[in-house]
Amino acid sequence: MKIAKIFKGNENAYGTYYEISKERTDKGKISTKNVTLPLPEGELLSENTKLWSDHLNGIKSLGVIPINKDNLCGWGCIDIDFYKEFKKWGRSWLYLL
Repeated sequence: MKIAKIFKGNENAYGTYYEISKERTDKGKISTKNVTLPLPEGELLSENTKLWSDHLNGIKSLGVIPINKDNLCGWGCIDIDFYKEFKKWGRSWLYLL
């Protein structure tokens, strides 16, 4: 898969989460437990089409660890969530990033 080559990183483990509760917090979030899972011996994340397909189809979260076995990072990204308390600043706080 092309996306697996673009977001290549650690080939032996990945991150995901499990929902702990269906109830939403006051910020609208669902309580979750974040975990890092190893891949079975001999499997590579970039070749695991099931994990990638499930992620792209919205079935399961896939957190790629961007640091490879040589401790080099080939890419990075940020996730910005907008909460109601950010409205008092408008979007001006984004420029700090």
